[in-house]
Amino acid sequence: MNRLLKKYEGRVCANILGSAKADDRELGYWQDQLFCHFLAYCWPISLIALVPGVCMALRDGLPAIAAVDLASFSLVFFVTFVPGLTLRMRK
Repeated sequence: MNRLLKKYEGRVCANILGSAKADDRELGYWQDQLFCHFLAYCWPISLIALVPGVCMALRDGLPAIAAVDLASFSLVFFVTFVPGLTLRMRK
């Protein structure tokens, strides 16, 4: 399980950071690393809230809230996994 998590995290960070190389003594390097790791863990954890939130919104007759939930989840997915975006565009 730990190996799978490390592989996932490495793939996400490689996708987000690309080939950007910076000195690890600079603040920008650590900001980029924090952003990368935040997105790597934010996306899977947001599934915990997404599924019950959408189900409850649809059950209570609030499709607009379900649509906003799905749109925000899709945006985080897009920023995390779509290749070709620069780090600046993702931020």
